[in-house]
Amino acid sequence: LPNEKWSKDDQLAYWLNAYNAFTIQRVLRGYPVKSIKNLGGDKSLVNTVWDQRFIRLGNEKEKFCLNDLEQRLIRRKFSGEYRVHFALVCAAMSCPKLRNEAYVGSRLNQQLDNQARSFINDPAKNKLAPANAPEVSSIFNFYPGDFKKGENTVQKTLNKYSAGQKVDTEAKLKYMTYNWALNEQK
Repeated sequence: LPNEKWSKDDQLAYWLNAYNAFTIQRVLRGYPVKSIKNLGGDKSLVNTVWDQRFIRLGNEKEKFCLNDLEQRLIRRKFSGEYRVHFALVCAAMSCPKLRNEAYVGSRLNQQLDNQARSFINDPAKNKLAPANAPEVSSIFNFYPGDFKKGENTVQKTLNKYSAGQKVDTEAKLKYMTYNWALNEQK
């Protein structure tokens, strides 16, 4: 397991890889399934797939859940690194795409920038035109505080990584409906 002797980038790369791998493992164990959300309890926000304790880490006796990794570890320990939301994969159509390589500390900044560009410029996830009324991923609505740190805003994030169309910095954002259907190749 990562420790404080590891660089911050090596630690974050480890946890991103762990989260994504355990998410895919959980989907595979429940496959076939129409949505990752179908792997949890039948009540909204109660015993969701993200709350199930199935993850063993190192020699720990306790089992962990996906929420432990994302909410209590990654988002807390690496607060301010909003690009994690373009790297964490929930196996749904509206999630970021899974990279075809592992995250590595020595290239993490480049990999996260690449993930941000890929996600923001994907028209299935974000429609940046018209500039004064863009429709963007609900991820920006799920975690608004992560994108509004210091001088940053969601609009500035969109413009930083957009390959073309920029949005007005004061644009009122509309959030696209999140598609929870399983992101599987056919």
